[in-house]
Formats: sequence, structure tokens, C-alpha cells
Amino acid sequence: RRTNSFEGSSSSKPKNVVLEQWKLSEDRKQWSLNDVMGNTTAFAQDTTGTHFLQACLDEAKQGANGAEIINVYDELTANMSTLILHNTGNWSVKKLVEVVGADQLEHFFHNHIVGRTPTLAYHVHGARVLKAALIRAAELKTETLINVALVLLTAFGARSLESYSPAQSEQFMDWCTGAKSATESTCSCTLKSVAQTVP
Repeated sequence: RRTNSFEGSSSSKPKNVVLEQWKLSEDRKQWSLNDVMGNTTAFAQDTTGTHFLQACLDEAKQGANGAEIINVYDELTANMSTLILHNTGNWSVKKLVEVVGADQLEHFFHNHIVGRTPTLAYHVHGARVLKAALIRAAELKTETLINVALVLLTAFGARSLESYSPAQSEQFMDWCTGAKSATESTCSCTLKSVAQTVP
């Protein structure tokens, strides 16, 4: 019923056929993630499509449908670095990192965050995604995720990972998800504060 293709003239940006079908549909509530698989990047980059994608991810989480969430993550990962900084795509990525499991979040940090922290922290869209990823890491509280979060500090001149005690690691996660960072426009202030404050 729904195809995975693009159409358009040379004078205009190609349109995603499935996205256009969804926009023209009178039964949008009948559409699901399965209907748009293969086209999630186009939906993420669209001002209305991103809202649909976010709602579907929420539904998948509430329905404990981890397989659907993993499928979306796997499909978006090829374009993730671009989507993080995209004006509408970042909202889909933010929602995705809020619902993924530990394995996908670890992959996300290693492949899309580590090495790019300064760029993301000072970018309005990147900072939003970075903060959501840190909050999710704090919720999942796996050793790997906490270690990865601490690695991010090195981008702001923090000491080596081994120099942080477990209590300091937990304090870092509290700072990243606490009231202070919630009042800032970017995560950079939190990261810099920790780098300057933790002995």
C-alpha cells in the first residue's frame, strides 16, 4: 500500500512518496511505525512528520515494543549525525534517545557523540540531544554509559577517567540531570562546571 520512493522534478527537492501519502491521508491515526519504515529519515526531517514519528516512538515505549524502537534506531543511524543538528530532525533523535535501551544508547554515544561533544554542546539542536542522551544514561545507570558520559568531560579539560571515584561519577550524573542544567540553554555549562569542580 505504501511505497519507499522519491519523486520530484529537477527544479525541486525530491519528495518522499510515503511522507506525501501520509500528509494527504484522511486516516493518519491508522498509520503506524511499520507503515513508514524505510522512510523514517524523511519523516524526521519534516515539520509534521517528526511529530508523528515522536508519537509513534512514545507508543512503542508504552507498549513495551522494543523491537520497533530498535528498528527505527537502526534505520536512522546512517543519518544520525546530520539529524542531530537538523532543525526538525533533532526532535526525533531526542525522542529516540529517550526511549532506546542501553545497547542502542551506548552505540549512540560511541558513534555519534564521542569526539563531537564541543560542537554539539554549543549547538542549539545538538545540545538538546546531548542533554537528553545524558539524562537517559543516568536513568539506565549502566557502568558503560556512566563511563562514556565521563569521557565527554575530557572534551572540556577534565582529568582521565581513572581519576574519578564512583561517588564522583554519580555526582556528575546528578549534575547533568539536575536543576542547574535544566535551566541552561546548553549542556556545555554543566560539563564545564563538572570539569572545573570535580577534584
